[in-house]
Amino acid sequence: MNEKRKHRLMVSFTDREIADLENRANGVPVPIFIRASILGGDAASAIRPTPEINRAAYQELGRLGNNLNQLQHKLNSPDGYAPAPLMERMQPLVAEALAVLQQVRSALLGSGN
Repeated sequence: MNEKRKHRLMVSFTDREIADLENRANGVPVPIFIRASILGGDAASAIRPTPEINRAAYQELGRLGNNLNQLQHKLNSPDGYAPAPLMERMQPLVAEALAVLQQVRSALLGSGN
């Protein structure tokens, strides 16, 4: 279901009700929890907090990606530091590595396929 959500409902809750909802949601944002509870589905599978280890790996892979981008920029510049045949062979490898890196980073956040 890829429809854009364009309707909002205003609902008021007491402090106790909100606390109860947050407790039941167990880390899932309350609006997502409510939607999943009412319309069916598992709120926990709709969105889960990203584990800290995944965040750390995501950040480290981002630094690696920056290094690969710098290498790719150097390979594409006319004053590259490697012989032309080597640069030509490395360009697609670096591009492929960047694509795989992005897929892994997405998977770490739970948005990969």
